[in-house]
Amino acid sequence: MALASHLAAQTVRGVAAEDGTGTRLAGAMVVLFDFDGEAVDRVLSDAGGGFTMRADHPGRYHVRVDRIGYASLTTDPFDVPVRGTFRRIAVPIRPIRLRGLDVSGSRRCEVRPEEGRVTARVWEEARKALEAAAWTQSTGIYRYTLLHFVRDLDRSGERILDENRAFKRGSTNAPFVSVPVEGLIADGFVQEDVESGTIYHAPDAEAFLSDAFIDTHCMGVRRGEAGSIGLVFEPVEGRTLPDIEGVLWLDEETAELDRLEFSYVNVSSNKEIGEPGGFVNFTRLPNGTWIVREWWIHMPIMDVHRRGRLRRRGYRDEGGIAWRVADSSGEIVLESSTATIAGSAQDSIRVGEAASATVRVLGSGEERAVEADGPFLLPGLAGGLHKLVVRHTLLDTLGLPAPVTEVVSQLGEMTHVTLRVPALADVLDELCGGTLRPPQTAPLLGRVTDASGRPQADVVIKLAWEETDSYRPQLLAVPRGPAGETPREWTLGS
Repeated sequence: MALASHLAAQTVRGVAAEDGTGTRLAGAMVVLFDFDGEAVDRVLSDAGGGFTMRADHPGRYHVRVDRIGYASLTTDPFDVPVRGTFRRIAVPIRPIRLRGLDVSGSRRCEVRPEEGRVTARVWEEARKALEAAAWTQSTGIYRYTLLHFVRDLDRSGERILDENRAFKRGSTNAPFVSVPVEGLIADGFVQEDVESGTIYHAPDAEAFLSDAFIDTHCMGVRRGEAGSIGLVFEPVEGRTLPDIEGVLWLDEETAELDRLEFSYVNVSSNKEIGEPGGFVNFTRLPNGTWIVREWWIHMPIMDVHRRGRLRRRGYRDEGGIAWRVADSSGEIVLESSTATIAGSAQDSIRVGEAASATVRVLGSGEERAVEADGPFLLPGLAGGLHKLVVRHTLLDTLGLPAPVTEVVSQLGEMTHVTLRVPALADVLDELCGGTLRPPQTAPLLGRVTDASGRPQADVVIKLAWEETDSYRPQLLAVPRGPAGETPREWTLGS
């Protein structure tokens, strides 16, 4: 019992927030390192920026905070006593720019590219998403309804000859998990099995991040279609085992991981093999989690022809789709037949929080309360353009209109958005016409109600100064009322 208490006490708890604004960082990867620089534990920060990690033993540690699209922060070393510790981490806001990178000097394939190079910068952003995907996979925080399919095609690969589909419900396993990477590196990505025949393997996020994979593959960078940048990888020179080469595609604006495209190399010199390959699509879910949304492998079906010669009879496609994803409470967060909008409502009155706020989809009647730290989730929507309205108790009290944000969503995908509840100063500027005010003055906005809280119209408001001096206020623009009407006049008292 004493041992269990001792181990439980050695925890590192804390909160990660933006330096300067204090906005809590949800979905940041927080990694705990020991004195020797070995990663001890890692976790994604929750909606309030909180994190809890376990140290192996009392001693000296430091923390790294990773955010996709932003520079990482490594803290100074600190002591973790037997009773554990609490850390508040202020993370500077330094965006990583992938747009406009000069990739002309990154065509040479590099093994473990040096820090500061263009290749290293792109790899660093890909690494963050891959680590989040590997963490999500290892924790089993989602339950999946998976659609697995196998289809046989003709020799040209254009006509489907046979297809089998099967659903697997209630699985906590990730949609796609590769075999241990050590076996892939030692025996190749294409292997022969006595019972199953030729098996084509693909790497998952954990395999791609492994030292074994990184040490046997070099990397470069290339520009893709508008808005994308690719991290190119291929086997190191001299590696002759069946392997893969391809591209990890990232969004150059957000630095988020999109997909992995790959093809098989060193398989055979026989042209009948065709062009086997595949892809793995990644999707960001709430609170920084990532999953494999879809995967697919395209491989040849070979027959022994005359005189023992191999001939391609056709192709086989095997893949899977995360048809439905639910969180630990059972709420569906992603579904192939509907669209999902996930986001955060930032309350500028209490930074990073949006208590008593709701988000409504105009025209659909769908409405969700915003959680205390700002996140919200709108699943089960139709695809297309949606108009979101964020309501707040302050706006309702003052009888003010709510801001509207337009969001385009697609079936089977999750769209992320940040909504902002306007500050009181924004409201006053809007209602007072944006007129410049004299120094050391401020507009005044209020709502008149009776004792029961019912709004009262046609009430004369008098504004008086408690102390008289030579100050004479300048005339201000007359504010509009809740329904857009203009009051008759300001009455200034003395």
